[in-house]
Amino acid sequence: MLTVSYEIQDGFTLSLADLRRVLDDLRREQGRWWLDDLLILHLNGDVGRIEVFHSLAGPDQVTDEISFLVPVTPTDNLADEEHTMACLHPELIEPQTEGLYLEGDRVLMDFITDWDRFWNPLRRAIDQSNP
Repeated sequence: MLTVSYEIQDGFTLSLADLRRVLDDLRREQGRWWLDDLLILHLNGDVGRIEVFHSLAGPDQVTDEISFLVPVTPTDNLADEEHTMACLHPELIEPQTEGLYLEGDRVLMDFITDWDRFWNPLRRAIDQSNP
């Protein structure tokens, strides 16, 4: 069971440790999911970002890896994943690596498809882990 510290409309905050557990569960069913171990800090230093990756090849894809930056709270010890909190909210998550898709003889980027492939399984997994 996850400890969702605060549920906000259309989003969640949870520890990085719990986020890793959710991604591990997704990995068993929905392709590869992983976190980049490097936090990317904003210039003001108040809020960090961690990159969440997903890879699941589709028949119309040129590249199947997508990633999004998720805000995390600053802590004195970033290795303490139980106390570093991630905010998973559609208005705060930023696209980082876009997938490429074939449409006829053209290669296109499709943010909506990327977002659906990322957010829908992630949200369902968190909802299912938090009764």
